[in-house]
Amino acid sequence: MADRQQSSPLAHDTDYACALNLGELNAHLIAGMSSWQRLDVCPVCDSQSVARFATCRHFPYSRCRACGFTFANPVPPNEVLDAFYNSPFYRNYRRLEANRIARDHYFSISMYTDMHRLASWLGGDQALNILDFGCGPGAFLALLRDEFGFTNVEGLELSQVSVEFARQHYGLTVASSTAELQRQSYDCVILIEVIEHLPNPAAIFSQLTKLVRPGGHLLITTPAVDNLLGRFFPSLCLHYTAPSHVSLFTKQSLANLLSRFGFEIERIETDACFPALDRAAMSLAYDLDFASPQHDDDNNDALYTPNRVGRLLGFQPRRSAAKGRFGRALQKADQFLMHHMWWRVPRVPKTDHLYVLARKGV
Repeated sequence: MADRQQSSPLAHDTDYACALNLGELNAHLIAGMSSWQRLDVCPVCDSQSVARFATCRHFPYSRCRACGFTFANPVPPNEVLDAFYNSPFYRNYRRLEANRIARDHYFSISMYTDMHRLASWLGGDQALNILDFGCGPGAFLALLRDEFGFTNVEGLELSQVSVEFARQHYGLTVASSTAELQRQSYDCVILIEVIEHLPNPAAIFSQLTKLVRPGGHLLITTPAVDNLLGRFFPSLCLHYTAPSHVSLFTKQSLANLLSRFGFEIERIETDACFPALDRAAMSLAYDLDFASPQHDDDNNDALYTPNRVGRLLGFQPRRSAAKGRFGRALQKADQFLMHHMWWRVPRVPKTDHLYVLARKGV
């Protein structure tokens, strides 16, 4: 859903573009930042307890001290987002996804949990009217139709490239704007890794509350930053990737947003995140950056670039955290801490990813 218009059909484009790293790209994108809108009120809970939080790869983030919502501030305008989503950096992700779908029919780079398990959350009523809001190339929607028997499925996607791919490859009904949707309301609206891309999530939720019928459901997955890395060591956290991830939630802030628009959480699951000692060790000589895919199995986009210390030591950029005997020792230490310490400390934030099913009031 966060994609903008792109130029060539992914189904026939197998070559990966040479692209700047995210930090290098952002250095160009922020050129007009002084004119961007700055928010002093939390977009989720309207609290005025908004404070500057961190700058990651040239993009400043603020954090609401009331609900924990963390967002790019000042807010990147549409022209900056368009430039990012049309850049070679971002197009390479869609290229990888399309190429992988050719050999793994329901592959989705945006799915962080078992796709079949998540689909089971929708229950067994195959007559449900389902809208995938920001469906991308359409893999999850096709899975719901083909393997779970849902007959009334529809997608909404801004990227015309992804719209055409979903239509041609999967034979799905996909609209490129809300005006093209076949229905005025749906039994279930799905947002898989979408809301973190939205600079104004409340504005989108005002649309969603109209699209979900009374008693209907929202199914949402999104990264979460109520964990130690996201809260206290943002430079080591993989979620701060503005202008891609511009709205990052905690359990509380997402619950607040849902409640504000008349939704009650029925089911919530989380992925846990614990201190990554290997990333902490790497930070002594490297900065975390991101490089877009360069081949079909290049799913790991983390890039460690030497900082001043690393350059003095002659280190080269690398795509992974600490390896070898030292790296394995750090991983074992992480596992020890996870099993014997962090679970027992209630005040240590642990949530790295959110999976939420919410019901709209009747």
